[in-house]
Amino acid sequence: MIAPLRSWMKKNRMHWLTLVVHAGVVIWFAAHFVMFFVISPVDDVDWLTSVTGITGIRLLLLSLACTPLYIVTGWSPITRVRRPLGLYGFSSVVAHLLVFIVLFHAFFWSDIASDILTRNIYRAGFASLVLMIPLAVTSTRGWQRRLRKNWSRLHKLMYAICLLAALHFIWVDKRPNMLDVLLGGQFDVLFGQLGTRGYFELEVMILLLVIRMPAVRRRIVKFRNRLKSGPPRSKPAAGSVAAR
Repeated sequence: MIAPLRSWMKKNRMHWLTLVVHAGVVIWFAAHFVMFFVISPVDDVDWLTSVTGITGIRLLLLSLACTPLYIVTGWSPITRVRRPLGLYGFSSVVAHLLVFIVLFHAFFWSDIASDILTRNIYRAGFASLVLMIPLAVTSTRGWQRRLRKNWSRLHKLMYAICLLAALHFIWVDKRPNMLDVLLGGQFDVLFGQLGTRGYFELEVMILLLVIRMPAVRRRIVKFRNRLKSGPPRSKPAAGSVAAR
């Protein structure tokens, strides 16, 4: 069983981490598919909307985390799973939109358009999806070769996408405005919100962005290389055996 799998992976130049990501995402969705029929949620539409949305943004964050994790660890195979994680995240967000169109609004296009055009919740979510489309289309190596440096610039849109998605969740849950909370001195409310859905994703995104900043990146790489090379060797004293 293992030998044929290794042979197939070698033939297709697939790293074991890529296989783990594919298997993990498939198992995740299969488990939630089974859960839907086993637990029979009270509000089916709300449950499906929540699962597809949360899964989408977290897969996108994992994709976004690949480069910062490579900067911190120096382990290059982790960058191989950036594309599949991003595409799985995009697929989950598309499923999230389909639930909104088919189950939430039952194809009433006037209501769908009204929500997207007039409510910030849906504006942010829809804008996030629209920005994902060019990233999904240009995710192949062929497009990477065609666009060259512009490919990297284009794919930095991922930060805007995750920001909009996080705001979407914050507005869905109808959280109090953070500025009002700060001005009102309600620090217990503030700290309570920092670990909740939406804010947690924002905090992770900010951390990943900081790691990718050139000055921070250089310091991390320098520290990593210093750890890898070990402590500097002391020079032998003059007149010692080693110096002769």
